[in-house]
Amino acid sequence: LSLRKQWISPTRKTPMNRLLSQRAILYFLCIEVIVLYCKSIGAILHFYKLEPETNLIVIYDDISLSPGKLRIRKKGSAGGHNGIKSIISHAGTQEFLRIKIGVGEKPQGSDLADYVLGRFSKEDRELAEEAFEKACNAAALMVKGETDRAMNLFN
Repeated sequence: LSLRKQWISPTRKTPMNRLLSQRAILYFLCIEVIVLYCKSIGAILHFYKLEPETNLIVIYDDISLSPGKLRIRKKGSAGGHNGIKSIISHAGTQEFLRIKIGVGEKPQGSDLADYVLGRFSKEDRELAEEAFEKACNAAALMVKGETDRAMNLFN
């Protein structure tokens, strides 16, 4: 299941597709190992003179949330997430918009990286698909400056 397919798909009429047809939005995906591949965030923010507080939305997994649960925040710490630590380091701030998607706790004895990069169970996959759709709807509101509304609707 690819977040990219949920995020922007020419064959789907998602809120993000409608928004993209009306505005020029720079987006990129760090789906690989986020710790290594999101070094470009700082350079992009600097090059385009973007403020992370209002121009950066990061969507990522959270093992402390139940599968499919969303949590939207305007800022915060890394909370032990190595990818977010990397983004904070490269963006130079903890103040950026986030959409956390719950994947649930890893099974005891399993490797965390293997768990979060592995496949969803059938039940969790259905929850994840619903969460991706909600995340797209939330991100569309956030891009329009309606983060508080997104938080009220999806948290």
